Amino acid sequence: MDKYRNDIYTKLFEALSEENVSFHGTTDRKVKKALEVTKEQLLNKVNKLIRAVDENNTLLVKDENSKLFDDWTSISNILDIGFEKSDKLCDLKKQKSLKRKAESDEQLLTGPINKKIKIEKPQMYFKTPVDNSDNGPFKPKLSNKPYSIEPLNESLKLVPAELGIPEHYKNPYSVEIKEQEYNSLIFKKQEPVSYLPFNETSGIFITTDEDLKDMIADLKNYTELAIDLEHHDLRTYYGITCLMQISTRDQDYIVDTLLLREELNQLNEVFCNPNITKVLHGAFMDIIWLQRDFGLYIVGLFDTYHASRSLGFKKNSLAFLLSHYVNFDAAKQYQLADWRQRPLTPELLSYARSDTHFLLYIFDMLRNELLSRNKMQHVLDESRKVALRRFENNTYRPDTLSADVYSVQDKSKPWLHLARNYYIPDKWDPLVEAIFKWRDEVARKEDENPRYIMSNQFLLKLVTEKPKTATAVLSIEGLITSFIKSNANLIAHLITTSESNIQDDNQSATAKSKSFSSSIDNIKIEDLKNEKEEFCSMLGSLSEQIAADNNPATCDSKYIFNLSPHVWNEVSLPISFSSSKGINIEDFKKREEAVNKEFELEIKLSSPKLEALFEHAPVVESNPETVSIPNDELIENKESNDDDVVVLKPYRLEQRNKALEEKRKTEEIHNQDVIPLDYSSGSKMLVNHDKKRKKSKKQKKPMAAKKDFNPYEEKKADTKDSKAKVLKNMSRKRTGSGKSISFKKR
Repeated sequence: MDKYRNDIYTKLFEALSEENVSFHGTTDRKVKKALEVTKEQLLNKVNKLIRAVDENNTLLVKDENSKLFDDWTSISNILDIGFEKSDKLCDLKKQKSLKRKAESDEQLLTGPINKKIKIEKPQMYFKTPVDNSDNGPFKPKLSNKPYSIEPLNESLKLVPAELGIPEHYKNPYSVEIKEQEYNSLIFKKQEPVSYLPFNETSGIFITTDEDLKDMIADLKNYTELAIDLEHHDLRTYYGITCLMQISTRDQDYIVDTLLLREELNQLNEVFCNPNITKVLHGAFMDIIWLQRDFGLYIVGLFDTYHASRSLGFKKNSLAFLLSHYVNFDAAKQYQLADWRQRPLTPELLSYARSDTHFLLYIFDMLRNELLSRNKMQHVLDESRKVALRRFENNTYRPDTLSADVYSVQDKSKPWLHLARNYYIPDKWDPLVEAIFKWRDEVARKEDENPRYIMSNQFLLKLVTEKPKTATAVLSIEGLITSFIKSNANLIAHLITTSESNIQDDNQSATAKSKSFSSSIDNIKIEDLKNEKEEFCSMLGSLSEQIAADNNPATCDSKYIFNLSPHVWNEVSLPISFSSSKGINIEDFKKREEAVNKEFELEIKLSSPKLEALFEHAPVVESNPETVSIPNDELIENKESNDDDVVVLKPYRLEQRNKALEEKRKTEEIHNQDVIPLDYSSGSKMLVNHDKKRKKSKKQKKPMAAKKDFNPYEEKKADTKDSKAKVLKNMSRKRTGSGKSISFKKR
């Protein structure tokens, strides 16, 4: 809302010229006074900015009439100087190391972060290449299943697709997570076990399979473990887990998950043991990373985040818990470190170890408070929900994402989300989609972040500028990555092809929408009248032939095709026959409906069901305008609509006679005294007289003796001189009215 309001204000200020401001000031004293106050405030602010960058005050603006106010280029240059100085100061500030206030441990965590270090992709050395494909649902990486209730083969069965949920594999430990009981010690209050002094202990860095096995053997001796992960997703497609920290009451372990990626599934012997409580803080994403990268699952999770929420703490972060229970301030600047780098600096190792070193003591404190407030079961239920989460590939994500499923792209069509955020017109959505999908495909292949392939800003500039050559692509302002340089020709071809397809689709849609209306516009009224007469004649002849042959299959189809080729070709009505010898019932109904609706017939055609014609002889009226065949069974009428051009309503003979009688009475009324003119209808009197006959047939109710004149009405008694009467009424002055008649175009 603020952005929208600022845009409105900007446009209003741009539209308000200096002359208009001065003019309003001369016409309104309040406006003039407000302008003077605003000028003074603006002058003070400009001078304040100038003093910040010009110590000698040589650029100060003395008054509002200064030329500086007329040419804002100088002001802009001054502001640029200020921004440049601000950027330099910010860079200097970033280079300073932040102090950590942990009592005796402060010296271990004060080293700077080298963010510009160039790191070779560790994925290149994985034994099993990273699979970023999206060809099927994510399949759990399990080769065995310790502490199982449900067998492994049952856990890895593909779940069929449901409404809004594509086929998928469930969390293979879902049964165990739901049904396994927690260690009974978690429900007992105990004296918290104090943590060892941080500076008097050191972590063990696990880099080999032998070290891993020794660590697992040690972990099995404990009933509680603290676990944390360090993840990197800046230069990969899905992300990679770079480090794992595990702490017992006596020892901290730091596991190199880049080196031991293939061997870490052994940890399920500990992680899935329900008798060992696994303590994590905010395990929402840790659960996803463990199963995606290593095939690890956690049974017996205790999430300290949900514990802090249940206890109503004002903050729920790990940093707050460390400060609250341990008086330890975590140096969170290391969260932004690139954990792929090897070797890890002492500062990074100390920071990683601090996340789990104090966590078991915090667990003890939280456990006692939860038991005191009878909230332990709620926290365990919430922790189970977190442990049940599963990772899924983008294409197989549910239509509506929930906390149970995680996918990198949280939108089914992320390119649409991108286009709408940057106000790209809807018609260019196919172009946005084409470039977005190309970027995504390259990112998957290279295991790179899509934004490192091409930034969103550059993608949108391609859409708005639509370069057609490689040179034009590389000329666009923005970050030109190596992937853009090497694929410039392909990108240009992609844009050209997509734009051509969009134009073809638009032209096709426009042509379809105009084809029918343009054909109707070319039909003349005389042609319609002729077609109507031919169709009426055809109905009579067709009825006679059907009655004579008593077999619709022998009816000569020439009666249908006798209609003018001009009309049929223009209207492009579908022709479909079940027999090459004649027409069937559906064809007849289609022709009847087409003529009545599309040609706007002045005479309503009525026809009974064709099946009835085989039992009754036809009765063709002498009046060629209507064909009536006696039949006791009445055709089902259509619902009338004010917008319908023609409503098909067949009549019985007595109903038809009644209608004719009403028509005769109406005509008598029309021939009565002079009808008063409607002044608003004067402009319509120049319309082609042939339209009068159509309008007169649409009015069913008898009209009053005196009514507004309608120039479209038809009088059967004197159709030849109707036009003369209209002109006469237009030109004469009614006696006694006291008004002169004149017509003005509305």
